Amino acid sequence: AKQLLFLLLTMRTLPVEKEKLMLFLWPDAENKVAKRNFKIVLNELTKILEPDRKPRADSKFIIKQDASLQLVMNEDCQTDVALFEQYVSSGIRLARTNQEQAKGTLLTALSLYEGEYLAGEYLDDLSLRERDRLQLLALKGGERLAAIFVEQKDYEKALTWADWILNIDNCWEKAYQLKLQCYGERHDKALLERVYRQCGTVLENELGVEPSAETRNLYKKYRI
Repeated sequence: AKQLLFLLLTMRTLPVEKEKLMLFLWPDAENKVAKRNFKIVLNELTKILEPDRKPRADSKFIIKQDASLQLVMNEDCQTDVALFEQYVSSGIRLARTNQEQAKGTLLTALSLYEGEYLAGEYLDDLSLRERDRLQLLALKGGERLAAIFVEQKDYEKALTWADWILNIDNCWEKAYQLKLQCYGERHDKALLERVYRQCGTVLENELGVEPSAETRNLYKKYRI
């Protein structure tokens, strides 16, 4: 039942064919067995979601459309994932016109990101792709927020968010660039040097590449 809920959550924006769900859940099972299993699991899930639902009554949370199912997203059923996506997208868009509103929106968004999507659970390929997508969205939101703090010369907060990014993905080169800007503007050449060396070491060890021209030029600009 839990795996079915994860699938419906991951594919929440559109109805999903039952056959597709069965293939994800029991890829090697015969069609007859998969159908029987699906009926049992779906019944179990609806009982968990709606313990007081009367027998044969329609579910408030799972809509059946012909041979498809869809998880309902409304005031009675909301997810932090949907809110996170909404706030990050809005914050990045606002950053072009209103930095203060963008900061507040991005801070709200990133407070909802508490780590990997469905962390600790066994996930199918589709849910793993969703995990990667949401992580990328968090990284972009964190980068935009840190950049706003740099532009406002609030270097301490910019450094905090750059480090937040690197705790998620230590190869996110833009975070190193933001840190170089902060230390460069603060005329802290010792930390400037340390960050540049750290960036080079991580990129070499993890990806087999050297810092980009943009990073090298930024380092040279402030090293003088």
